[in-house]
Amino acid sequence: MIDLIEPGRAIGRLRLGMSREEVLEICGDPLPPRGPQTEVSAALEFGPISVILNGWLAVNLIAEDATAGVTADGIAVGVSWERLVAVRGEPSYEPEELGLWVDARDAGICYDIARTLRPGEQTIDPPFAGEHLLIQDPHNAFVRRIYVVQRP
Repeated sequence: MIDLIEPGRAIGRLRLGMSREEVLEICGDPLPPRGPQTEVSAALEFGPISVILNGWLAVNLIAEDATAGVTADGIAVGVSWERLVAVRGEPSYEPEELGLWVDARDAGICYDIARTLRPGEQTIDPPFAGEHLLIQDPHNAFVRRIYVVQRP
């Protein structure tokens, strides 16, 4: 059974506000870190899910692929832009929010929108080099990641 993505709250048993120890108890050991870590903040990667810690508490839960979870209305990583808009309304692009698309109905969920690279295109985003291009124009695009975040 796939986990439920709950905007502003959780992905499955992982909840916003959990301690590092609680996250590790549920997910086990994370993959080796790809970026800088500090004493109080870190990005823990567990394959299909990543957890961003600040002050050693989970502040962002990120669905990295379709196996991570699905919203109650059927939105998961890989869903087309057209399906996202039909189900949840058109999200708004927020460059000041790290270039994320904020859900039209609930500020507790955001998206990375991407499309497959065309021949000759390159991306500078190393995790997706040669794979996807994160974009601001959603034409022919899909949901690349889903972020569960604290509501403002």
